[in-house]
Amino acid sequence: MDIDGSLHHINSPKGFQIKLKIAGIDGDVIPMWSSQDRFGRAFVSVHQKAIDRILKGQIPEELLEKLKDQQITIDEYQGDGDLYLHANIPKDGDKQIEIEKAEIFVRENLKEAQKLLKGRDVFSLSDSELTKLASYLGNVIHIVTDSTSPAHEGFQEFDNRPIMLILKGPFHVLQENHYPIEGSIERTRLDGSVQWIWDILVKKNTMPSNFFDKNTGQLNLPEKYYHPHLPKQIEIESKNPKFWRI
Repeated sequence: MDIDGSLHHINSPKGFQIKLKIAGIDGDVIPMWSSQDRFGRAFVSVHQKAIDRILKGQIPEELLEKLKDQQITIDEYQGDGDLYLHANIPKDGDKQIEIEKAEIFVRENLKEAQKLLKGRDVFSLSDSELTKLASYLGNVIHIVTDSTSPAHEGFQEFDNRPIMLILKGPFHVLQENHYPIEGSIERTRLDGSVQWIWDILVKKNTMPSNFFDKNTGQLNLPEKYYHPHLPKQIEIESKNPKFWRI
């Protein structure tokens, strides 16, 4: 997507396409809340679990599965020009420009989803309509949930150079390769971001003037969707050294 807001949507089952801009590396690096188990049990499906936890029962099962599939699709785009899709910026990138690109991407995809729904009950949509809705909505859910990740929050820099992926990539993944634990602020922000986007789609909440702070890149999640005074996960774990992550 260009800075002017034009989208690379296509009418395929996956819903959108963005040109890869990967220089000399493949697309298997996962710089975000992990979204699928690519290597045995190495990665926790955080995006899919959040969708299941929050939207199961609120939407048709077919849409639920399509939304989870869309998380895998968008994760295929990992080049420097695609990092804003995961609330990251490339090495030496302009943070404000990347935030603006993410802002436009979220807003335009959500508008397209609202146009498709047209105020109808989501259970009345055809299978083809559910597929299109999942592409738009899945895109939005992905980027806002990534923006709550400890390795992304505030649009952190991600160095895509092959040598840095080897040296720092594993540490990046370890920061977020788990579902945040109950009682942590990370859990409520992750879960709350999914509900917020759904509420905007069905007009239970209004479209904000900015999804992300223009300067810091922090997600402007309304406090009604999370508990700001809860401890961070690291604080809980420091008091519970044998706490098992789930």
